[in-house]
Amino acid sequence: MSSKAKYYCQCILHKKMEHGYKELVSWIPDRYAKMNKWLELKNEEGEWEDHWQVIYVGSKTKAELVEAREVDYKKQRGVSDV
Repeated sequence: MSSKAKYYCQCILHKKMEHGYKELVSWIPDRYAKMNKWLELKNEEGEWEDHWQVIYVGSKTKAELVEAREVDYKKQRGVSDV
């Protein structure tokens, strides 16, 4: 039984705002990491925001590495005053 490895791509996304654009860099599943694709993303409060457009697709990494970094990041944020 073969299982297909899951990957994430580091992407730059932007969203049109009232005055300009909001931009972010995020690791997203590779199946969504397509230039000019429109996405709906969860914000820091866990609410869904739509109208995010992929404007750059960068490096690709195995999902377990990205997910481990996310856990490390959340732990760091939890113990820091940032």
